Order: sequence, then C-alpha cells, then structure tokens
Amino acid sequence: MVHTTKAEEFLRKAVELPSFAGGAFDFISMCPPYLLVSYPELFDLLNRSSLIHPGTILFAEYPKQLYKEIPETVGGLVQVWELCLPFSLMLPYAPKSEPCGLPFPSGQEPQIRQDAHCCLRAKGFC
Repeated sequence: MVHTTKAEEFLRKAVELPSFAGGAFDFISMCPPYLLVSYPELFDLLNRSSLIHPGTILFAEYPKQLYKEIPETVGGLVQVWELCLPFSLMLPYAPKSEPCGLPFPSGQEPQIRQDAHCCLRAKGFC
C-alpha cells in the first residue's frame, strides 16, 4: 500500500491512532522535500508510532547539510551503510540483531568507495 499524504500528517495520525495504518510496515521510504520538513520531528513521530516492527527496513534520504539531525537508531533499527550522493545522503536502517543483513547496492562486501560524485561508507558494526 502506498500512502500519499504529508509525512508529518500521516505520522501524527499513526501516533494518535495506532491501528490507523493497519499495522507496522515491512518497508518505509522517507524522502520528503529536503528542506521543507523537520527531520527531528519526522524521526520522533516515527519512533512514537507503531509503524516499525523488528524486521522493518527503512530508507531515509536527506540533504547533506542536515546530517547532524539524523539519528543513529530509529525504533530499534540501526543505520547499515551510508550512500553519499552529490546533494544528499541515503541511509538504510535494518534490525539491530542483524545489522549487516541488508546488502550493499553493489552486492559486494562492505567497502568504502569515494569519488567526485558518490561515496559509500559501511557503518562501524559491519
């Protein structure tokens, strides 16, 4: 199911009415209009909601200049790797019990890749 409402509104409703969304999601993609949202608010609402279960995979994309606003963990999930794009960063979060269960985009072993346009960094626990 795809929900097409403002993320803040959806998450506020999910916090207020836990059964609103029909339960937790297996996959969540968070790539809002970069500078038009509050990332601390989005992550706080997501943490307070019942939308994450122990096996949820979450992808969050955000502008590089806001990296200090992005938490290391979300609802029991941890950052697995970080993909640096020209103007943004993408972070997948996976279950803490299996932090390396999410494959790298290239399908290769964790590595560090960096060039003028892109870098891929493994998080320390891999």
